[in-house]
Amino acid sequence: MDYYILARKGGLACETVTFLAGQGFDERTAAVFTSRDRAQRFAAGWSETDEVCRLNEIDLAGWLIDLYRRGVQRVAVDPERDPARSGSRPTHSLCLLLADLAGSLNDRLRGATAAAPRGPDRIVLYRCAQCGTVRRQLAHQRSPVCCGAEMQRSPRLVRTHGEGKRG
Repeated sequence: MDYYILARKGGLACETVTFLAGQGFDERTAAVFTSRDRAQRFAAGWSETDEVCRLNEIDLAGWLIDLYRRGVQRVAVDPERDPARSGSRPTHSLCLLLADLAGSLNDRLRGATAAAPRGPDRIVLYRCAQCGTVRRQLAHQRSPVCCGAEMQRSPRLVRTHGEGKRG
């Protein structure tokens, strides 16, 4: 299956258009579309600076990893530009999507025939002491870096995702 993203015209997929979304509209979010038509409708009027790019499944995985490395926190699937229509479409935690992808790869590489049940995933907050940027991430991952220094882990637990609850 092919996926579609918006990227800066003449640039690379790593120059993806991002916007703020999430519960408090405070998380960097990238959009991915399941059809070229949906992506073009979303980008209508932006054609001077942005273009629709096609990604296959392997390109999509690389794009998601690149977004994560650049500090993007969420992915919106087929968002609408009209906030009234887009509100019903949730965004997905990039960290959890990549954890699921890594779990699938791990199962495949280790020859697992059935996915082993997973315990709950703890998501914690990290805060940059210099600029105040806040980032959510799985607790077992190493601390992210911001402003050239390791971000500080907040003692506040954000959320626990139980088995089968991904998002």
